[in-house]
Amino acid sequence: MEKVELVFEQTRRQRSSGSSGLDAPAGEVMPLTGGKIGGGLVNMSEHKILIVDDQNGIRMLLTEVFGSEGYKTYQAANGKEALNLLQQDRPDLVLLDMKIPGMDGLEILRHIKAMDPEIKVIMMTAYGELDMIKEAKDQGALMHFTKPFDIDEMRLAVGRYLRGE
Repeated sequence: MEKVELVFEQTRRQRSSGSSGLDAPAGEVMPLTGGKIGGGLVNMSEHKILIVDDQNGIRMLLTEVFGSEGYKTYQAANGKEALNLLQQDRPDLVLLDMKIPGMDGLEILRHIKAMDPEIKVIMMTAYGELDMIKEAKDQGALMHFTKPFDIDEMRLAVGRYLRGE
């Protein structure tokens, strides 16, 4: 849990210092639709991201970051919740933890790709197990991030994949 808190605190400090490009001056509201990410215009309000992680701190951090950029975000703490949300509201991209109690990330990934092979999936792991990472990529995951991850790198990767680059 310490790593999550460190990443979360780092993101808050970046926002308060103005170094992340996510924040507006105090008291102002940022526009949440149509922003420039990596040089290309993206209408983020059209993109939906499902965040699947059993750690509440990770889900909250990613929801805050991507929600502030205008993406519609959904959260799931386990595989069953994730599959229900996938059926109800098809996301464009899933940020998926590899180690989740009850149903691991690889099993969830197989279900996602069976439901809709066009859904983009980025894996997250605290363990860096090369065999699982390779299997996830073989099953259609675009890439992975090892926790604790650089939130700005993840923001750029998500924007790039949602633009189809």
